[in-house]
Amino acid sequence: SAHYYLGQVYFDLQNTKAMVASYRKSVEIDPGNNPLSWYFLGIHFANEGKDKEKAAEALESFLEYFPEESGDMVIEAKTLLGQIR
Repeated sequence: SAHYYLGQVYFDLQNTKAMVASYRKSVEIDPGNNPLSWYFLGIHFANEGKDKEKAAEALESFLEYFPEESGDMVIEAKTLLGQIR
């Protein structure tokens, strides 16, 4: 979605607040069609270390909507979930 791509632009500009807002809007509009928004939200919250529950929720949603055989991102999401839980 456009909000996902906007989140990517904000990531590149290092505007974390706008990035998170864009990714959240992306998954709010269509949660099952924006797995990468879930992924990047999960990575952000996990790396930030402030809200493990938000990180876990986002990573679990990513894994729910993204095929198991999708590679490195799936492995990273599972690893981070293991560290959070």
